[in-house]
Amino acid sequence: MSVLSPSAGPRLPTIRAAIMPQVALGHLSVLRYKYPTPARAASVGSSGRAEMAFLQSDRSGTYKRGRGMDDHRPDQSQGISDRMAFAPSSDQAARKGGSGKMTDLRRIMIVGAAGSGKSTLARMLGQRLGLPVYHMDRDVYWLPGWEERETADRIARVEKIAARDAWVFEGSFSQTYGTRASRADVLIWLDTPLALRLLRVVRRQIRHSGQTRPDMAEGCPEKVSMLPGFLWFMWRTARSSRRKARAVFKTMPRDRVRLTSARAVNAYVARLGA
Repeated sequence: MSVLSPSAGPRLPTIRAAIMPQVALGHLSVLRYKYPTPARAASVGSSGRAEMAFLQSDRSGTYKRGRGMDDHRPDQSQGISDRMAFAPSSDQAARKGGSGKMTDLRRIMIVGAAGSGKSTLARMLGQRLGLPVYHMDRDVYWLPGWEERETADRIARVEKIAARDAWVFEGSFSQTYGTRASRADVLIWLDTPLALRLLRVVRRQIRHSGQTRPDMAEGCPEKVSMLPGFLWFMWRTARSSRRKARAVFKTMPRDRVRLTSARAVNAYVARLGA
C-alpha cells in the first residue's frame, strides 16, 4: 500500500471537515449493537448461527455484533463467518493426517484495509501458533527511505513467501490475492468500519512518530506530515479496497473468516486450539 505525500490530497482542515462527521457516525455505528433473541438467532440461518456461536456473550447472555459503515445489507458473507475456520476442512485434515484443530493450519492469509488491524492479528496468530509472520509493508513493499520496490520485484517476493511451507502473511496488494489464496489454508478478512480505521491510523502515526513500526521496513519512520495524504488515500479508496477484499473472500476455495470488530478478533484468537 502506498503512503501518499501531503500534496496528494487536500489540506488537513479540508480533510478534517470531510472526515469528522463520518468519524462521529462511525462511533455511533461501532457502539450500536443488536441484541437478538434466541428465536431470532434460530431464524437467521447458518451464517447467523455461526456468528452467534462465535461472539462472546455479554452479562445478560445475549450476543453482540457491531455494524460496519460501508454496507449494512445482509449477504452471504455478513457477520463473522460463513464457513467457520477454527479448523481445516475435512479434506485438508485428511491430507495432513492431523487432528483437524486450528493448530494444524500452516498458512494463514490476512487481508483488510489500512488500520483494520492486520499486523496486530498476524503477530497474535504467529505467537499463538508458532508460525513465521510476514508483513507486506516490511517484507515486500518498502525500501529504506520510503522508496517503493518495483511491482515485478514485489510480486516475486510475494510468490517466494507464498511458496514456503508455513506463514501468517498479512497485507493488501490485491494483484497477489490469487497467489496467496491458492496456498492459504484459511483467509481472514478484517472488515472494520472506516471511521474506526481512520482513528487507529491517527493514533498509530502519532504514537510511532519519528520511529519505524515493527511491521514496517527499516529506515521508514512514521512522519506526522504524511498523515493528511494517507487519510485522504484511505478515504478515497475505502470502497474499492473493500470490493477487492470481498471478491477474494467469496472466491476463496478453502476456509474463510470475516471479522468486523476487535471483540470478534479477540474471540477468534481465544478459540485457537480449543
